[in-house]
Amino acid sequence: RLEKSTYIPKVAKPNIVFICAEGISTDWLSAYKGKESTPNIERLAENGLLFKTVWMQAHEASSHASILSGQYPSQHGVYQDVVGAKFSPLNAWTSRLAAKGWQCAFFGKWPFAQSWTQKSFGFSSKADKLSQSFDFINSQGSKPFVLYINCPLDKNKAYASSVKDLDRFMGELQAS
Repeated sequence: RLEKSTYIPKVAKPNIVFICAEGISTDWLSAYKGKESTPNIERLAENGLLFKTVWMQAHEASSHASILSGQYPSQHGVYQDVVGAKFSPLNAWTSRLAAKGWQCAFFGKWPFAQSWTQKSFGFSSKADKLSQSFDFINSQGSKPFVLYINCPLDKNKAYASSVKDLDRFMGELQAS
């Protein structure tokens, strides 16, 4: 559910940037009146879409299968692992866009087992380091692209520090 009505201009083949901030609760983000100052995320929320209600599954594979398939876990069959999945990566929205000419890239932690590769979801570029996403964006020119970023909470850092890192990355992404 969206927090506010937002005008989205119609573009034949828009660029899509999807960012999943796993493990970071909205009560830490200033865009949701949270306890940490996150001006870059707040600016993005003011100029884009702000979701009021978002639910993630207990396991990352299940959450990302829902995001990529548009289905609930009971429909796609992915809970903790992809064994028994009822949907094919070829039906993911990223695979369908790649087939229509979008350059699709995945950056960050891959949420699935080895049997489902980035390539099976239509991603032609991949990297673990989020900073490499800037090179991908800059190399696209006028070609439409999908940038799917998975940046889970860094469990080796204090929670507030991870939130600040995410906000800093969002500022760099908006500047690129």
